[in-house]
Amino acid sequence: MKVADKIKQVEELKHTLSDIKGFWFTDFTGLPVETMREMRKNLRLNSLSYRVMKKSIFSHLLEELEIPISDEWMEGAVGICMGSDLAVGSRLLTNLQKKETKFKIKGCWFEGRSFSLDEVKEIATLPGREVLVAQLLANLNSPFYGLIQVLQSLLTNLSQVLVQIKDNREKEERS
Repeated sequence: MKVADKIKQVEELKHTLSDIKGFWFTDFTGLPVETMREMRKNLRLNSLSYRVMKKSIFSHLLEELEIPISDEWMEGAVGICMGSDLAVGSRLLTNLQKKETKFKIKGCWFEGRSFSLDEVKEIATLPGREVLVAQLLANLNSPFYGLIQVLQSLLTNLSQVLVQIKDNREKEERS
């Protein structure tokens, strides 16, 4: 590859990666081609991508973007998963690692912070964004629901008292 081509490739990647919030570094050595194809398909469905590129080019790109990573992550065969949802990426890659013993997650860099393999596994157990939003909304609504129930109960009690007063007055008028 010519130097001009490498520079062009780095510039294109730099532009692409400027919008991406995180990277997962993996070792894909020995992973069957069909499994890689299926993994890439699943990642794409979840707005993530997976690339294998020359380590020297990617290292240079990370330096230009001022992204510090562990040197261990760049050892051996390196596949890079890129995306903007930490929990989803961690969950998908951790599930693949459980199914395929040859696939290994080395670590993750996300929004300025590095995560070890253990932290990635822990993040993978978190509920998805939609579930967390639903839980938050339910928690925000519960005090209002309680207030509505109390007010409704007060109105019901008031109406019952007024009906009893009316009934008592009617009885007094009859007698």
